[in-house]
Amino acid sequence: MYDIITIGDTTVDVFLDIDESTALCALDAKKEWLRLRYGSKIPVKHVKKIVGVGNAANVAVGVQRLGLKTAIYTVLGDDAKGREIQKKFLSLGIDTAYIAVDRDTDTNLSTVIDYQGDRTILVHHEERTYRLPTFAPTKWIYFSSICGNHDAFNRALARLARQKKIRLGFNPGSMQLRLGAKRLAPILAATEVIFLDMQEAERLTRKTSDIKQLLRAVKKLGPKIVAITDGRRGSYCFDGEKMYQIGIIDLPVLERTGCGDAYASGFVAALLYGLPVTQAMRWGSANGAHEAVDFGSQSGILTKVEIEELLRRHSHFQPRAVD
Repeated sequence: MYDIITIGDTTVDVFLDIDESTALCALDAKKEWLRLRYGSKIPVKHVKKIVGVGNAANVAVGVQRLGLKTAIYTVLGDDAKGREIQKKFLSLGIDTAYIAVDRDTDTNLSTVIDYQGDRTILVHHEERTYRLPTFAPTKWIYFSSICGNHDAFNRALARLARQKKIRLGFNPGSMQLRLGAKRLAPILAATEVIFLDMQEAERLTRKTSDIKQLLRAVKKLGPKIVAITDGRRGSYCFDGEKMYQIGIIDLPVLERTGCGDAYASGFVAALLYGLPVTQAMRWGSANGAHEAVDFGSQSGILTKVEIEELLRRHSHFQPRAVD
């Protein structure tokens, strides 16, 4: 039996670390704009390629590193990038039995522009057709961003989760959020834990309100547990009875790609180890904070021993009830 099977698109990320001393870039954090001088050659300090990333891939790597038996279902192109991704997953101990190869398309590619510790991502997703495989028994499924046949796949996955009593983690990607809550209703009703950031939660519920109203609005859509991350302000959780907030552990920040996925992998792993929601928040927050200490969306995630040691050193780091 698997502890968890993750589902979602997988990509290759190319990181461009822009020289912050250049006068050809300007950041307006308040307006959330990064400006590049049109027609210019922008100096790049470092270039780094990371294969086998994406929401589902990052969570698969994260939970496997935390000691859990993991597989991934994803669709790759029939190319060198796709073969490199499969080789990586195998080397990490992630079961690749459910990986499908689309012989008519390429593997997804993203370019990540890193500037002043944050990132802007240029994303290319090939149109895919996902067909739910016959999975071996699993305790959890973690479902995230796909570009393809959403409605039919969502209904099939929700039906599988109900029939087999599989706990479902759901982190809707941007293309899934475009469907809206009504079309996502089957998968939301089957979801054990939904992971969103503040902007995603507001977009899904069409509300901009205080956090308590936002947590209740997402919970009303069907998930049993709602987890909302809020960047440097930490995260919130609502289990249907109580609401909690937790900050972030103060660690050096190099680059924040993948912090949300690291949070989700820590949170789900804690639940798989039988810990309560409050401890799952601690695991998620610690893993997310440590992910930011290095480049890329997987290099900073922790092992079980490391996450337990980090939390021992920060024993005061605990969730508080939201009044």
